[in-house]
Amino acid sequence: MATAIPTIAARFGSASGYMWIGGAYLLANAASACIWGKLSDIWGRKPLLLLAVGLFFVSSIVCATAMEMAILILGRSLQGVAGGGLLQIVTIIISDLFSVRKWSLYLGLMELMWAFAAGVVPLLGGAFSNMSPGNGHYGSICQSQVLHLF
Repeated sequence: MATAIPTIAARFGSASGYMWIGGAYLLANAASACIWGKLSDIWGRKPLLLLAVGLFFVSSIVCATAMEMAILILGRSLQGVAGGGLLQIVTIIISDLFSVRKWSLYLGLMELMWAFAAGVVPLLGGAFSNMSPGNGHYGSICQSQVLHLF
């Protein structure tokens, strides 16, 4: 997202939106993470994990079809809520499935995925945002979310 934000903000003509695209995600993510954990204790891990994936999918569609900066920021906020759930619930599931001795291995593999995402995905995001009209890289996120649901 970081490499695409300047292009997206320029297309919407919003200098203040430049900060809020990332800030809305992070704020919503931090605010919702603990709530997802408690809800997964009440209703179970799998239903809430699927709900978080579905919410991320729907919010990606909101971002992809946004014609105004306010709608894009709203979509990013919803993505932050869903992202908080995804991160928390996956960590909880790893803790549930594996013994304490193996937690470091599987949590390390999860962090390896984040390192890969931080190194490679910004390059792909910049390429997608330069090659496609509008908020083009959200379309590829929506396609990958359909695969995650199945």
